[in-house]
Amino acid sequence: MTIEIPDALAKELKGFDKLDGKTIPNGPDTQALAEKWGQRIDIFHIPTSTTIVFKAFLNDYSDQFQCDWQSEDVYGRMDPIVQYQGTKRNISLDWTVPAFSMEEAKLNQRKCDVLFRLLYPLYDSKTGVSNAMTISTAPIFRLRFGNLIVDSDRGSGGGLGSAKNSGLIGTISGFTYSPDLEQGIIFDKGGQGSAAGPSGVGMMFPKSLKLSMEYTVLHSHRPGEKPFYQGTEESSFGGSSGAGGSNNPEMDEARGARRRSMGVR
Repeated sequence: MTIEIPDALAKELKGFDKLDGKTIPNGPDTQALAEKWGQRIDIFHIPTSTTIVFKAFLNDYSDQFQCDWQSEDVYGRMDPIVQYQGTKRNISLDWTVPAFSMEEAKLNQRKCDVLFRLLYPLYDSKTGVSNAMTISTAPIFRLRFGNLIVDSDRGSGGGLGSAKNSGLIGTISGFTYSPDLEQGIIFDKGGQGSAAGPSGVGMMFPKSLKLSMEYTVLHSHRPGEKPFYQGTEESSFGGSSGAGGSNNPEMDEARGARRRSMGVR
């Protein structure tokens, strides 16, 4: 099954001032920060080529690199035998999505709804059923935030690129949606004076949303050789590692100690 996002909706999802084809009030200063200064969180859903962009009122950001080693203690050895397994990168983002008008609150809610629907896989519509046996495409994304979350193998200098062209490919392992009830709820029951977008009795739109996500990076090129963050290009590594010596006495010594711990001479 292929999900087709209408062009009008696609423009709304990656913009800040359009709702149902109408221009809406949305806090022009914050829009300028997002569009001209790159203060935005850009999420690109690869299977449907859908981009969803939020203003980056960041509360928390962390980038974790974890090296996994398999360790085995052996009788008579002071040090365990260690075998390198891999290095994982996980990004945590927490941000607030404020609304500066009733229309922007509706737009924010719409963006969240579409994003959460894209967290599910696509299914093969030919079978007529939707279960684990008929999944055709898993939810894979690209994520971009300025020069801090970017695929440096694809991105150019600066922090204004898009997730589609230079975002980090990965998976969203968790997403939390939490309306900030202290900021209040906007009601639009329709009728005279109703704002653009959906309306009706019981329709509620939070003035402020708190979103957080856990993102697991899938390395699309050999990691470690190029900078992870733009603006640090001077730290790129050169050369290559061969089977012989590394021209680095400290590295050769460390390799020798590891080989001896494994009983290899």
